[in-house]
Amino acid sequence: MDDQGAPMSTESDQRHDQRTPTDVLVRSAATGDEAAWQELVLRYVALVCAICRRCHLCEADTAHVTRVVLTRALGHLSELTGPGALPAWVAATTRRECLHLVLRAADEVEFADAQNEEAVRAALARLPAHCRRMVGLASHPTRVDRVA
Repeated sequence: MDDQGAPMSTESDQRHDQRTPTDVLVRSAATGDEAAWQELVLRYVALVCAICRRCHLCEADTAHVTRVVLTRALGHLSELTGPGALPAWVAATTRRECLHLVLRAADEVEFADAQNEEAVRAALARLPAHCRRMVGLASHPTRVDRVA
């Protein structure tokens, strides 16, 4: 209790907002502070969505990638120390998940006839250059390590 009889606030009771440094939020969220986690989600969901848009993912795939990335982030918070660690991790993980979705979709395409092959070429041609490079690198097993 403080000198006025009110209960002392703990770190997990602390209110967080956009002014709270990311590394402070990460440490608090790692110890179970729900408010800190919610502030991190508010900050980084836009980054995830922006990367998904750049890879031309549909709304459902974007929602899937967002769930996967945020779930994994929650499990890795204790490892993400330093002010730039979380945003870099979120961006890299999001790009990797987008790549997995694009590759999975490519695996589902039938290459049996020329029409399908042409459709795949046309779809790949509509992707931004950086996404085409990722697909090209990932389609060569000896070069996949460079993508991640």
